Amino acid sequence: MIENFNEYELLYMARQKDELALQMLISQFQPIFYKTFYQLKPSWSFLDYDECYQAYLIGLNNALYYYREDKRTRFGNFVYLCTTREIKAIIRKESSKKDSVLFNAASFDKKLCDSEELYLIDTISDCHVDPLEAVKAKSLKKQAYKLLDNEIDKKILTMRLQGYSYKEMSGKIGCSNKTIDNSLQRIKRKIHCLFD
Repeated sequence: MIENFNEYELLYMARQKDELALQMLISQFQPIFYKTFYQLKPSWSFLDYDECYQAYLIGLNNALYYYREDKRTRFGNFVYLCTTREIKAIIRKESSKKDSVLFNAASFDKKLCDSEELYLIDTISDCHVDPLEAVKAKSLKKQAYKLLDNEIDKKILTMRLQGYSYKEMSGKIGCSNKTIDNSLQRIKRKIHCLFD
């Protein structure tokens, strides 16, 4: 019997707390939700169907309670306005969360102290390094430095261990790439005995 009512009669009954009329309105305007959701989904990959459906229901609820017949607006248009407004509010909220993560992020290249050359990346340890291997590597590094008698060789070894390229090292030290290569070859020969 309730299927024969139009949207204004269903609106009146839903305002009178008729659950069946409310369910009929929800299903009658559900195509508005589908249209809005599937139009916005390609642009906003983080959209969640359930969250958007909840926003649709909130928008429909707002339309039920705030619609006024004297404003000469169709109820269906008002439902569309309220529901799309709620879904777009979710998009703004999720977008601001994503932006706040980027806004509050710290750069690994940030200097921790102006007086020292210490950067944030230097304070983060590699969680995949075995502690025993780290101790062995530190011991090998100390022994390698003891074997080197040339200060430039020590400086080049330090820079190479920090990941500098030949070009970067030659720019900082002020020598040619060939000099860097010769120094690294000398270092390899001297510390080779540590790995036997």
